[in-house]
Amino acid sequence: MRAIVWVALAVVLVAQQAEAGRKTNGACGSANGAPTASVPTANLCAVGSAGAVSGAGPWSWVCNGSGNGHKNAKCAAPKMQAPPPPPPPLSLSITFVPLAPSIAGTTAPGTVVAHVDARWSDGTPFTGSLTFGPPYGNDGGRFALSGRDVIVNPSGAGLSDVVGTARQITLQTQ
Repeated sequence: MRAIVWVALAVVLVAQQAEAGRKTNGACGSANGAPTASVPTANLCAVGSAGAVSGAGPWSWVCNGSGNGHKNAKCAAPKMQAPPPPPPPLSLSITFVPLAPSIAGTTAPGTVVAHVDARWSDGTPFTGSLTFGPPYGNDGGRFALSGRDVIVNPSGAGLSDVVGTARQITLQTQ
């Protein structure tokens, strides 16, 4: 009976020694290299146990292996970058060319006397429609808009003065 007990004990000791000699290297999990906004807590290690996560972004941790001669894996996750701020709003610049045209009193109705140039602050042209708007939209004056041209008003309804200010024009985007 004693021989059987010693044999069984010897088998258990050999199995435990074999298990203790078996090495398992640590391996990073899917959190490794994945940008994140806050400290990663899940999927730190695919193999092994995770050490404490350190840092304030990027974050780092170790996946500890086990057994004699094992290797630990060093893992890290970068901090997710904030999206860039939106671009500043565009402003519109409206100019009359020439700004103060010289117009004879006998200029025929429909004659182009100036051109309206409307551009956004990034230099792209305004593609909507331009009309004279309140409070100057119809003061019975001499000038009107035809597309982007200032003309001598053929209908008698328009502006009394051609001065290049935005308050005299209504813009409608298309």
